[in-house]
Formats: sequence, C-alpha cells, structure tokens
Amino acid sequence: MTQHFRFCVGHIVVDIESEHSDCSRDLIGIVSLYQKSSAPPHIRFSITTHDDHIHLAINGKHQWGGSDAGEVIAGFEVFLYTHIVETLIPELESLHAASIAINDKACLFAGVSDAGKSSLCTKAVLSGCAYLSDEFSLLSEQGTITAFPRPLQWGKEEHLAFSRKEMQDSPLL
Repeated sequence: MTQHFRFCVGHIVVDIESEHSDCSRDLIGIVSLYQKSSAPPHIRFSITTHDDHIHLAINGKHQWGGSDAGEVIAGFEVFLYTHIVETLIPELESLHAASIAINDKACLFAGVSDAGKSSLCTKAVLSGCAYLSDEFSLLSEQGTITAFPRPLQWGKEEHLAFSRKEMQDSPLL
C-alpha cells in the first residue's frame, strides 16, 4: 500500500510517496518532526520497489537504490537535508559527515554510509568532546562548520564498540 506524506521545512514543501512498508514506517518518524502541508510541493520524492530492490527518486529521477530500507531512508535524508540547506542557506555546503568540537575547534568526519562516522563521533563525545552533528555537517567557504544537530542514529540494541549501558549513561540517548 502506497503511503503519501507532505510536509513543510521553512518555506519548502516536500512530497513523498512510498510503496515500501519498512520505508514508510521509518518516514513517519522523520515526517512527524515537521508541519504537514497541503501546498504544492517544491520537491517530490518517491520510493518504489522493483525486483527486490528499493528505489529512491527525486522529481522522477532515480537517485538511490538498494535492498535495505534503512539505507534508502538514510539516502532520502541526505538528499532532503542537502536540498533544504542549499535552498535556505546557499552560502553553506551540506556534507554527509559527522562533526564534533574539541577545545573550540570543530572536527569533521566525512565518508560514505557505514564508514564509521557515527561511531567515531560517539566515541569522541563519550570522551568529552562536544557534539555538533551526526549525519550532516554544514561547511562555509571560510571552513567554519555550523552545527546541524540531529539525534545519533542507533537502530540496534547493542553497538560493536559501545555497551548499551555506556550509551544510556551518556548524554547521547
């Protein structure tokens, strides 16, 4: 069954159609953070399935594909937030990166999905560094990183590098 979502971020109206039940379930959590909208969309996302693969399209153009719903939703988030940042704050570049602050200096960890950005960021924060962002970082031409906070994404009860107790006792969850 196809789910339809329309919401607004700033003045940008986003439309999403998903025919994949796991993706639709994950989208509910993201979409619930924003105000619903009935205005015409500025950008349209669609999530379809074909031959056991999940496909993400933006304005009808294929952008991402895979067999794991979580990865497709992560791809959706990258494209969504990149579009929002580029539209609302064109002087900043959106990077797929985690960032922390150490002694009033920012440190950015860029990389592809599953490269270990969140793990490195988590370890740094557990060691006393300040949290700036997990999945997305905003970079100016001058090299300044602007915080783009969002909760660290831990979908499993346990992480290979951190115990559940260590995570629960930290300010991260």
